[in-house]
Amino acid sequence: MKRISLALVTLFVLSGCAAADSTSNDMDSGTNQTDESQTESSQSDSQETDEDLGYQEIIERSYQEFLAKGITERVESAGDNYVLTANPDSDFKAGLYNESFDDILDVTKDNLQLFTVVAAKMMLEREETAIEESDNSVSLTHPEFGDFTVYFEDNLITSGESNNGDWSGVFVYEPDPATLARLE
Repeated sequence: MKRISLALVTLFVLSGCAAADSTSNDMDSGTNQTDESQTESSQSDSQETDEDLGYQEIIERSYQEFLAKGITERVESAGDNYVLTANPDSDFKAGLYNESFDDILDVTKDNLQLFTVVAAKMMLEREETAIEESDNSVSLTHPEFGDFTVYFEDNLITSGESNNGDWSGVFVYEPDPATLARLE
């Protein structure tokens, strides 16, 4: 079963839903926020929701939400349904659950590029990334990181899809406890 899961993760990664670089340093620096800075962040978040932000600010804000609260991405890829979820607390846990095969893989801090929000942030930091902005979305294309579009609502990334139709998903900024419990 692990071989099937590994093959599916490889397909998932190659379909453009993931980046090819490591983000462990980004994750480590993000988890060192103090309670005070998180409180300040929450206050500024509520203010920012009322005003329209540019795509760069929205991607950064979404990434910070991922670091502070976690995320659950529900993705359909190659006919299978996946739940990709992370809890960024001190006992960091993340998993990729394939509902079709009832199989879960542990996602380490070194593989956070599987999360679309993380991949989008990484792509913004690369000069080679082609960016096409629309009203409530941005399309990002990079030779190593993939080719996908993320959609915004309330100044956060709330969904995404590959530009070639390989995957699509919706995102909420909280971990999925039922999925993470399968890791144990």
